[in-house]
Amino acid sequence: MVSDRFDAESLSGGDPRLAPRFVRVVDTGGDYPVIVVGVVHDHPASVFRATTVADAVEPDVVALELPDALVGLFESYAAADGSVGGEMAAAIAAAPDADVAGIDAPSVGATRVLAAELVDRDLSVRAVARTLREFGRLGVETVRGRLSVAGVPETWLGDVPGTSQEFDLTDAESPAAVANHEAAHVRRSTSLLRRFEVPAASRVLDAARERYMAARLRALSTDSVVVAVVGFSHLDALADSLATN
Repeated sequence: MVSDRFDAESLSGGDPRLAPRFVRVVDTGGDYPVIVVGVVHDHPASVFRATTVADAVEPDVVALELPDALVGLFESYAAADGSVGGEMAAAIAAAPDADVAGIDAPSVGATRVLAAELVDRDLSVRAVARTLREFGRLGVETVRGRLSVAGVPETWLGDVPGTSQEFDLTDAESPAAVANHEAAHVRRSTSLLRRFEVPAASRVLDAARERYMAARLRALSTDSVVVAVVGFSHLDALADSLATN
């Protein structure tokens, strides 16, 4: 049924890797909701989730937590053997007729949003400098990815975006075991963040990125069915922002 394409419970089909906490169907007030898929980057449960949702929904647009400049790199991963690119490449491969959009920083639009975020906050000069330095690191990663697309050997570039993280799981694990492993990873990460105060620079940069991603998703979903694949840590903020604007 068409309505099942936009219902988190129907999409899950009882599979624990597709739990509604990781898949949000957000009504933005337009003709179609935005389906936001939260992931642990490169985790097998997340790769399965991104693949399954993109395949079931058949979106017009697959939106990824990547800068637009790196979409070509991940499209090349999707067209290859699937050993790199994680859930981002998997979502592209699962929706071959969809347009692919990068919705994350760096970009001209994201730079404007970051500037506005810095103006809105009362930050020390050191915090502003650290925020800009972290934003610059995103730019360096993007340049590495673009050079990789251009054919520069990865041995010259160091770590290129899309290099897969390894998890202690085998292909014989049950869906429940894989889902539990991912959930434990999320709990550990969340617990660790709560123990320490997140630096102001990281808070500001994350807020700016989330504002920019929400704005991009809102624009993309005006007349299109969109599946967005983002890190789990951004899921709540994006879903809330999309639902209230």
